[in-house]
Amino acid sequence: MSPSQHYVPWAPVATTLPGSDTVDIVSVLWSQYGDGDLLLSVAPASSQSVTLEIRFKLIKAFQCIDEGYRWAEVPTAGGLIYTVENSRYLPYFRLGAATVMDKYPLRHWIVVSRNQCVDVLVESEPIVVAHGV
Repeated sequence: MSPSQHYVPWAPVATTLPGSDTVDIVSVLWSQYGDGDLLLSVAPASSQSVTLEIRFKLIKAFQCIDEGYRWAEVPTAGGLIYTVENSRYLPYFRLGAATVMDKYPLRHWIVVSRNQCVDVLVESEPIVVAHGV
């Protein structure tokens, strides 16, 4: 049996946005052409006015899943962006890629909000831009 996944909060990002106990991912934008970035727009649940943008550069894979289907496994407090240690998703991805991705130093990140969980496989840390915070 493999070790269980462990979620480590990413320190540069606050747990919640000012004036809000919870946040929503209000848009997920990805284009396979051009830079291949994934852009997540995040807002306080109370206002839906975008205050954070989280950009992952040159992603290799991502998946969005309603947080309600992952309550048993994802953290529900203590962070917004996490790295995932002992990821189950990363080896599954590598297996499906039939050795093409084996040499890439990929990390599994997850963004957890009140309405979505977004898993991302990428080589670099996310870039976070605050708007009006």
